[in-house]
Amino acid sequence: MKRLGRSALASSLLVSLLATAPSAHAWVSDPWITAKVKIGLSTTEGLSAANVSVDTVDGRVTLFGEVPTEDDKRKAEATTREVSGVRDVRNLLAVVAPARSRASRVKDDAVRHALESALAEDPRLSGSGIRVASVVGGVVVLAGTARNSAEHLRAIDVARHVRGVQTVKTTVETAPNDAELDVWSGHELRQQGRGVLDVASDLWLTAETRLKLVGDPRVPAPDISVDCRDQTITLFGIVQSPQAKRAAAADARSVQGVRKVRNELEVVSASKQPIVQARDEELEQAVAKAIYERPEMKHAAVRVTVRNGVARLAGSAPSQQHRLFAATAARSVPGVRAVKEEVQVTTVTEQPK
Repeated sequence: MKRLGRSALASSLLVSLLATAPSAHAWVSDPWITAKVKIGLSTTEGLSAANVSVDTVDGRVTLFGEVPTEDDKRKAEATTREVSGVRDVRNLLAVVAPARSRASRVKDDAVRHALESALAEDPRLSGSGIRVASVVGGVVVLAGTARNSAEHLRAIDVARHVRGVQTVKTTVETAPNDAELDVWSGHELRQQGRGVLDVASDLWLTAETRLKLVGDPRVPAPDISVDCRDQTITLFGIVQSPQAKRAAAADARSVQGVRKVRNELEVVSASKQPIVQARDEELEQAVAKAIYERPEMKHAAVRVTVRNGVARLAGSAPSQQHRLFAATAARSVPGVRAVKEEVQVTTVTEQPK
């Protein structure tokens, strides 16, 4: 059997990690895509992406933040496109050369001890099968098994913040049904008595923040991207006024569990943005079309009414991912000022009327 070199083996492992996806008929959730993209950015050989935020809406990924070189910018986009379920990539990364600093070298044994302690003490990794395989020259290799990509990503983030760690590589394997996990309160995440906030709180907070934004008429939700790391929300994109920028930050802070909000929104005057007016009857048809253009939504029964540009969504959906997609699709329709989302999650399916 032909033996792979070290770089070829690393590339093979990365492709395997990123490409793992559900069956063709399963829903690929935005939080799962976000987690996989972040894992890829954190572990790709030669890529410096510590200051990159990731947002996913309906399979379309936005990258925002800073990288040190144009090559890092291109590599970040290429890595993102390799993830199964990614439909498009918007690369907003800025190239900013890092300030020079003296690197402090920490002995590998000390790094390993600190990392093993950090993993063991993190409550979100309680009972995890992830372990430290090796530490050589500040390069950490994680191994073992993770119950889902959220847990895998958490271990990588913990490792990256340990003093002396230069690079994180991973051979961690995730559960076969990983892509089908629901980041809210689905039974899939209630493993060994642990709830969703223990396992995937950052992804959950991202989704809850987005729902807050689509329901607020003061902010242009489709133009705002959301990322979360360690319970810190980052908002980026454009708004039409300083008031909208403040309102978006207030929405994010109101989500239970959010510790901090980084408001990176840019203010662009409304006069420079296209203004579209539409009648409520036309908006109802446009919203329903936007919601049901995805085949996965045929299992939902979302009813749409629009009054004065405010879309009200009612009915039922089989998962929180369907619910979030419906709200996001509705708010993306030109002319919709806000979305009042009242869809109930149920296993009972109906046909849309």
